[in-house]
Amino acid sequence: MNDYRLMKSKEVRELIRNREITGQTSGMAKGFTQANLVILKKEHAVGFLLFCQ
Repeated sequence: MNDYRLMKSKEVRELIRNREITGQTSGMAKGFTQANLVILKKEHAVGFLLFCQ
């Protein structure tokens, strides 16, 4: 089993793209912070804000 925390972020992303990593990804590539981004149309913004709360 690989210790993903010690891998470079580029290497981890490549494994994810190749579907070699398919589960939980938090804590991988030590020193980097994972974030999620949602892009949606303006008319959905308020509804999504309420959903997130």
